[in-house]
Amino acid sequence: MAIRIVTDSTSDLPKEILEKYDISVVPLTVEIDGKVFRDGDLKGKEFFDFMDKSENLPKTSAPSPKAFSEVFKKFSTKDEIVCITLSSKVSSTCQSARLGAELTGRKIWLIDSKAASLGLGILAIYAAEMAKLGKGIQEIIKEINRRIDEMHILAFLDTAKNIVKCGRLSKAAGSLVNMLNIKILLTNNEGEIEFLTKMRGKKRTFRRLLQIIEEYSYNLENKIVGITHGDNLPDAEILKDLILEKFNPREVILNYMGSCIGTHIGRGGLTINF
Repeated sequence: MAIRIVTDSTSDLPKEILEKYDISVVPLTVEIDGKVFRDGDLKGKEFFDFMDKSENLPKTSAPSPKAFSEVFKKFSTKDEIVCITLSSKVSSTCQSARLGAELTGRKIWLIDSKAASLGLGILAIYAAEMAKLGKGIQEIIKEINRRIDEMHILAFLDTAKNIVKCGRLSKAAGSLVNMLNIKILLTNNEGEIEFLTKMRGKKRTFRRLLQIIEEYSYNLENKIVGITHGDNLPDAEILKDLILEKFNPREVILNYMGSCIGTHIGRGGLTINF
């Protein structure tokens, strides 16, 4: 018997990490100008180029229950399956996983991560590590739920373009934000996205990001930190180096943000997950 870990594509985990930890992924879908793609079909810069040419924001959709059930059915009936999904406060993905589990007629351990992006991905890694160490299913569930309560996600918006398109900010306010070089910081709270603060200028914003990380988590030495970027590798690498120097985390994972997360954060944006 083995313990299998399943998550969804908003986890933004690099391919090599998925292979290393044997984590299975169920993709969400993204529709741009009538064309439907699986999250991940458009890679990195290609997605942001595609999105910028469109007048409307891409539409993202949860996987179907069938998509989840097909992944669950790949595993032996002797295996235990832990499925960790995108926050139920922002998507119906968790509900689809629940319905998919019912289609299999077997017990699937479902966890609402209350997170997204590499915040979700890191939880999947922790679960996979425990499974490889031979930990029992109940111990894994308990530990992941504990880590969910500790998980923090910060999002840095380089432009207000996408949050204007999705109606979270007026066009007038968005124009002012962009004109004055104001950077918006968002955070997660019990699975929901909330405004945190705004700063003028990138350097000042990065300094504030480090202060916030320190306020949220005084010790990152045994933790994995995840950074995703919206076609903005230079800033992501700067932030990675700053975090390594100041906090000495166990590991920093760096990756493009997927199309579902990128739709809302926009080009140039970053997420920091720890």
